[in-house]
Amino acid sequence: VPCFSPFPPPSPPSCFPSPPSSPISSSPLYSYFPPPSSPLFFPSSSPFSPFSSPFLSPLPPPSSSSPFPLPCPFLVVGAGPAGLFAAWRLAEHGYAPLLLERGRAVEERRVDTAAFWKRGDLDPDSNALFGEGGAGAFSDGKLTTRIKDPRREEVLSTLVACGAPQSIVYDARPHVGTNRLPRILQEMRRRLIGFGCTVRFSARVEDIESVDGGVTGIRTHEGPLDTNSVILAIGHSARDTYATLLDHGVAMEAKAFAMGVRVQHRQDLIDRAQYGDTT
Repeated sequence: VPCFSPFPPPSPPSCFPSPPSSPISSSPLYSYFPPPSSPLFFPSSSPFSPFSSPFLSPLPPPSSSSPFPLPCPFLVVGAGPAGLFAAWRLAEHGYAPLLLERGRAVEERRVDTAAFWKRGDLDPDSNALFGEGGAGAFSDGKLTTRIKDPRREEVLSTLVACGAPQSIVYDARPHVGTNRLPRILQEMRRRLIGFGCTVRFSARVEDIESVDGGVTGIRTHEGPLDTNSVILAIGHSARDTYATLLDHGVAMEAKAFAMGVRVQHRQDLIDRAQYGDTT
């Protein structure tokens, strides 16, 4: 796996303290093993356990050990689609990643977003752009793509396993639906936790620490975390993070995009253009 580097297993790692002693333990934390009283707890016999689905054949449990042991946790920054699926794949392979999201969980984010749309009350870290699910969490749920990547079916099947309509797997223009997306995100979070992932909300990354070109840790707005393995899935609106990366000399390239423009004209102008002055 070219994106992983083999590191020798360390003595007991101190870089990922338990939640009570963590320097950012005040952030909302979804831990490795939620208590049975928690709404996030799924007993193994539950029909909605993290490794089963009413839509698909049972998902295999994740690997009990990672192929390349890491001395510190694998960090994924951003809980949009890219970050969620990155954490999913890492957890499947036994890495038990830590997923950091600057915004709030989708159920809290809905309240924050509604407050902005109704009254103009903007929370800079929990809004239509930031929070669990990313910038598309409150879109109309279209999944149209021209990508021919074979992993597309795996992505759609995973969404079905988390509650999306089965039809998205075979429809030419798959559509999830805005009303379903929050529930799907919650189910995906529960399954990630069942895989061993830790999800931490309201944890904005402010800096990346490095030595000789290698990552040694990150700093959130509440404290540092040591790591040498980071995936940045920060989306298109985290301009502060991009500015930090640029300050660190990280190479960047502008991504091309298409923009549509609608031009409206009076009907009489259109008539004259088509039929001349006789109209």
